[in-house]
Parts: sequence; structure tokens; C-alpha cells
Amino acid sequence: MRNTTGKKLLASLVAAVAAMGMAVGGARTANAANGTGRSDVSISVTGEATKGRTYKALKLADYDNVDTSQTPTSLSVDTVDNKDIEEAASKALTDIGRTTADDPMAYVAEHMLDSQTGEAYAGTLRDFVMKLAQNEKITGAIGGSSISATSDGNVAKFTGLEDGIYLIMDVDDPAEGTLNTLPILVSTKVGGLTDAQQPKGATDTVAVKANYPGKPAKSTSKPSYNVGDLVDFKIETTVPTYTNYKESTYVLKVSDALSKGLSYSASRMDPVVKIDGTPLTSGTDYSIDASPTVDPNPGPFSFTFDLSAYMKNKIHAGDFSLAGKKIVITYNAILNDEAISVLYPDGADVPAGTVHNDAKVTFTNDPNASSDGRTSTTPEGKTDVYTYKLQVNKVDKVTDRPLEGARFTLAANGKTLTFVKQADGSYRTPLPGETGGNAYVESPGDGAIKINGLSEGTYTITETQAPTKDVDHNATSKYKLIAGTDFDASITATYKDDKSLDTLAYTLSRKDTPGLASLQDGSKGIFKVQNIQSLTQLPLTGSYGITFLIAVGLLMVFGGGLLYLHARKKDEVVVDGNKTTF
Repeated sequence: MRNTTGKKLLASLVAAVAAMGMAVGGARTANAANGTGRSDVSISVTGEATKGRTYKALKLADYDNVDTSQTPTSLSVDTVDNKDIEEAASKALTDIGRTTADDPMAYVAEHMLDSQTGEAYAGTLRDFVMKLAQNEKITGAIGGSSISATSDGNVAKFTGLEDGIYLIMDVDDPAEGTLNTLPILVSTKVGGLTDAQQPKGATDTVAVKANYPGKPAKSTSKPSYNVGDLVDFKIETTVPTYTNYKESTYVLKVSDALSKGLSYSASRMDPVVKIDGTPLTSGTDYSIDASPTVDPNPGPFSFTFDLSAYMKNKIHAGDFSLAGKKIVITYNAILNDEAISVLYPDGADVPAGTVHNDAKVTFTNDPNASSDGRTSTTPEGKTDVYTYKLQVNKVDKVTDRPLEGARFTLAANGKTLTFVKQADGSYRTPLPGETGGNAYVESPGDGAIKINGLSEGTYTITETQAPTKDVDHNATSKYKLIAGTDFDASITATYKDDKSLDTLAYTLSRKDTPGLASLQDGSKGIFKVQNIQSLTQLPLTGSYGITFLIAVGLLMVFGGGLLYLHARKKDEVVVDGNKTTF
């Protein structure tokens, strides 16, 4: 221990380190008697990041020349009488470009005042603490220290300490799903003094700051899509703590997994990656690690956004201000035709499976030199994607038997949809670039038009061709189109907080004018449309029925008038050139 007379622990240093999860007591040059060796103080390490973790403490400096004649109390500091600690502290100073022949901890107290800017993790004091914590002599001393505390909830409390300055380190292995908290420097309260007497900045509580990304948030702009649509996925997470991590081995990756029913398409992906609102440049700041065999490549398929290059540049520049800032990644994937069988396994009538997209973050999680390359992976964030079915049954109004050959169009938001007929006779919306579709669907022999791959919404269904076969499957032209037979079918769904499907309902949201369309099953989405052979088969209610009755009435009046005129004409004779009526 070197002579430290006049070395100060400045209050401004206290303010600087308190903001970064460190606490160092204030001091002034003192003339009072030595006051070291008090053993009735404590330190509580608090914060969400401490949960379940074990900490050890190593005393670095003693308080000396405690003077209580003034408020707050003044004191000075000396590095503890331990050659390994003194040499390690001096080397840490040299490693950050500071060299002194004075007591190393006294030098730290007097000169390192700059760790209070940016995200509160940067500066020479933080650099010093990180270098000190990575020194083999210090790690050995910490490992052998009997001063230990394990977090109970969000607090790890050291008790029965001698007052002074301590290095506190998280000694747990950086296990999967965790983040080691940064080493912290703490200046305890002076034992035996009241709170009012304590030196400025002395503390018994320090909050640990460690930004753990946690489960990424996954979302889409809407919960359901048509088959063939581009699903716009968003991943949101945060930058973990990376202060003084080794540049060469630092890792920050966001991995994404598309389930069956989704396709990865490099040509349609349109990725955008931002950190704290700043767009990153593909190929320079980040890369996408993927190995598709085709474009599009159907799922299951996994790929990774590797942001390590951008973060390594920040570490190289000594910029640690991004810790805790938001990472936002957006990109597109295709909802493919396999989504139908995934959501409706074995031909189910209602959704029973899930099409989903999962994301996780992998990052370097321990700043200690002894654990280069150690990483942690967060739990997966997930979002589900849905597409739905709809069925139109075409039947004869009188017999309720199925009719073949009727054609319908479906329009959503004023746009007529195109459909591709499948081998089983069902229809779906086309995939990107797929040809051979038609702007109509047609009733098969059983009259059931099965339409798959529709998003939520309202569809205007219009009959454009009357059935071409009768109930016995013979060619016929007796069925006629009637104006005003279009109707609106609506698909409505609600979702739980985890974005999984909660309820699904179908409604006949606008009836056709003749009243020939009806909702047959509101849970399975089955609608029935009847066909008639003559107007006499129309219901005698509603506008069509009223129109029909009026038409019949007018025809009867007109017919009666003709009969009357005819009868009058028969009763007329000509006498002397004049008509005479009898």
C-alpha cells in the first residue's frame, strides 16, 4: 500500500458511476484519525437481471482518515494491502492507457470521471473495471472469496462487510437463456455513521444494469391471408449488453423458422433491418444466412439475420450506446397451398392445426476473457398465420338435390378473385407466378363448391352461369339466371392474446334479392344457393314475390281488357252503314 495522503475520491466520480450500476463513495482530504476496519455494513445488488444469480465480492480499497467533524463526512482511500490486487489494478490502468506511480485505487478515485455519458456503460472507469475483472489474479481472488450472496428474488445482499470499495462479480456460468451482469464497483457506507453523516455517494444498494433481449416479439399486419399472399412478418427485440465484450468473438444473430405452410423466397423477401431506427446495409452491416434449394422454398425452413458485423464495428469504436435499443426486422414470406392441409388436417371442417413463424436471438453473454465465444439463446417468439375455407352448395329449389355446372365469381374489396382448381375438385387462390387459374368456380356433380385459402373478410358471390345439368346429371338448359342473385358471405375471426385462433364464424351479411341464398352452417362456412326453373318457384314474399304478384295482376287486368274488347266487337252489327251494338 502506497502513501495516499491527499488522494481524493471525488463526488463527481460518484455521480458518474452511479448511473452505470456502480457506486463509489465521495471523499475529501482529511485530517482525522484512521477509520478503517468497520464490519457492520452491507451491499444489496438489485435488479431483474440478478434473479437467481450468485455474486462474489472482493475488497479493493480501504477508507482512511475518516473525518466526521463536518457533514458529509470526508475520507481518503488506499488500495488494500495485497500485492496481487495492487498489481492487477495498476495493470488495468496501463491497459486502458493510464499509468501512475501513485496508489492505483486512489488514482481511479481522483481521475476517472467520464463514465456518465451515452447509455451509461461507456467510459474509462467502465474500461478499468472490465480490464480488472478479466485479470487472472482478480478472477482467481474472486473465485476464492468467501464473500458471497445469491439473489433472493431480485436482490443479492452482502452483509457483515468491512467498509471500503469492492469489486462485485456475477460468478455464475453464462447459462443458456441468461446474460451475465457486468462487474460493478461499489463504495460502501462508512460503518457506524448515520445516513446524514455518510460521505456523498456512499451507498448500501446498487442496481445492476444488464439488457437481456428476452423472447422476441413476432407479428404480422393482419392475422389471416389468402393462399399465395405475401405475409409481412415483423421481429422486435433489443440489443443486449455488449460493453467491453471481445470484438473478434462477439455474436448477435436473430434466427427465424418458417413452418410448413410458409415459403422462403429470396426474390420476394424485401428485408429491412433497423437498430434504434437506423437502417442497416445488407452485406455490410448484416447478412442473411440461408440455403434454399428453390425459390420459393417451402417450409419447414430456417434462416438467420446475422448482425454481428454491425455490433463488432460498434465495439471497435468503443460505442456501447446501443444496449437496450430496439432491433426491428421486417420481411415477407409466402403463404403456400400446404397451409390448407396444415390448418385443416385430414379434411377437418374447422381449423385444427397451426401455421406459424418462430424467432429467437443468439448473443454473446459473458464479457469475461475466460469465456470468449460463449453465447445464450432466448426463448422463441411465435406468431400464427391463418387462412380459411368456404363452401357453396348448388341445389334445385324444389328437390334440394345438387346441380352441376353452375358458375360463380367471388369478389373482395371490388376485385374479382382468381382460383386454381385442384385435383380433388376444390379451388384455391393462386401462388405467385402460378398460371392456369380462372375468375370463377364451378359446381361439380355433388353441387358442393369447396373454396380454400381465403382470408377474413366479406366476399360478394355472384352466379354467372346457370347449372348445365339437372338433378339426374342430364344436360339441360331449363335453369335460368335471375338478376339480383348476388349475395355477401363474411368470414369473421377473433384471436387470443398469443395470436392463436379463438372463434371463427360465417354469416350471410347481405342477402340476394330473390332470397335463394342461405347460410347452411355458420361454423363450417357452408352456404346454399337454390336454382329455379320458372318464376312461379320464387317465394311470394320479398321484392321478387311482390313484383311477381304485381306482374300477374297486371297480366290479368290486361287479359280481361282484351276479352272485353273482343266480346264487344262480336256484338256489333252494321245497319245502313252504321254500327249498332246489342
